[in-house]
Amino acid sequence: MRLLTPVALTLLLSACASSNMPSFGESLLQRSAEQQALADKWTRGEKLSVSGQKAIKSGNDKIARAQKLLDEGKAELAKGEANVTLGETLKAEAVTGYQSIRANPLTLPNGSTPPATPAN
Repeated sequence: MRLLTPVALTLLLSACASSNMPSFGESLLQRSAEQQALADKWTRGEKLSVSGQKAIKSGNDKIARAQKLLDEGKAELAKGEANVTLGETLKAEAVTGYQSIRANPLTLPNGSTPPATPAN
């Protein structure tokens, strides 16, 4: 008898549930609403996907341009540093050369050295 009680209870509940079932039209309406929700979700997903692909392309383009500018900037910086180094070396050589010239004045054809400062 105990085994029959759960079975009987299940049959009784299913009979009650069947009386509350929606009509065919209500079921179609529910199905239509579900399909519309899925269609809306897919449409939104498609728009986001297309928008995301455009953003990725734009971002990659900007990164490429930025990398090009970074490379150009690094090259310009290296060239500038090389020019500063060479410029400082040339200036130091010029100072050393001038000091050497002053320390060793030319001898004039008559055997004398010119005055250290020009005469006015």
